[in-house]
Amino acid sequence: MRGVAIAAAASADARARQAPEAATLPVMRFPQAMSSLPMLQAAARMGVGPEGFWRLSLKEWRMLTAGPVQAAPLGRGELERMREMWPDD
Repeated sequence: MRGVAIAAAASADARARQAPEAATLPVMRFPQAMSSLPMLQAAARMGVGPEGFWRLSLKEWRMLTAGPVQAAPLGRGELERMREMWPDD
């Protein structure tokens, strides 16, 4: 069993030497990886790669996935002002 742990540590160390940026990405276990899969797929549809996805802040993710900003409904007072400014003749 100890040999397996040593081999796993050596493998992780080799990966870190080959791609230092990959060593900083979070290692996800099965339940967490499955819960983030739909978000990762949505990011891919928007053109955001896995590296960029994991570097997004929560605020950035919410901005990317938020729907279009909609103006508040026109109030009665505003409608009356517009009718005075541009009357229908």
